[in-house]
Amino acid sequence: MGAAVIGRPSGEGEAMRLVEPIVGAALVIIVAGVLIGRVVGV
Repeated sequence: MGAAVIGRPSGEGEAMRLVEPIVGAALVIIVAGVLIGRVVGV
């Protein structure tokens, strides 16, 4: 949607390729934090 707003509807794929690694890393960090928290008992 953001790509369409700035007038580049074909840029969505490019934006997703840039954002995917960041989102993936964030998910790994969140899941690791939850799992470590359960093991430690926090």
